[in-house]
Amino acid sequence: MSSLPEILILVLVALAVSANVFSAMFLNGFLKTLPSGRLFVIALMVAIIIGVLGTIGLFLGYTIRLFTGSYTSWLSAIIILMLGLKLVIKSFKPKFNEMSWEMNKLAVLIGFSIASGINFLLAGMSMIIYHLTPLTVFLVFIVVCILVALTGIFGGKKSKNFLLAARVELAGGIMLTGIGIILLVNLFKMI
Repeated sequence: MSSLPEILILVLVALAVSANVFSAMFLNGFLKTLPSGRLFVIALMVAIIIGVLGTIGLFLGYTIRLFTGSYTSWLSAIIILMLGLKLVIKSFKPKFNEMSWEMNKLAVLIGFSIASGINFLLAGMSMIIYHLTPLTVFLVFIVVCILVALTGIFGGKKSKNFLLAARVELAGGIMLTGIGIILLVNLFKMI
């Protein structure tokens, strides 16, 4: 059974990891030309694929726990920390400019979703230290991803501030890094 603090941590991790989805949707100029109904379908498809990958990550984490035993908590904290550092570093790269991926093409949509979903797969693997059900992980990842994707899409239609995309990735990276550090500090207290 999932407790409220564990679900809140899952939501924070999902928000932080989805910063990459926000940036890609925000910067995609092609999405600005599509009707709103199509944009909702695109966001839903991305969210479902990412939710599936995050849940697969949880199951992979259960399998890895069989081999790592008591080191599972350390591994989870390091995964979260590394994901956070990756987002922080990525936010400083000068690549933020408008993209034009044709996300209405199924192959492009699936490719983007899988590429973004790799981070969710890793986040799902790290969630095994909590007592979260696969359904909880799946639903939280989907809901957060839909909201973040739609915010990125409609925010990108209204704003041309590419620096915002970098700042969102930086904020997500800082959140994940902070969670990873807190987990490691708590583990050191147990020693």
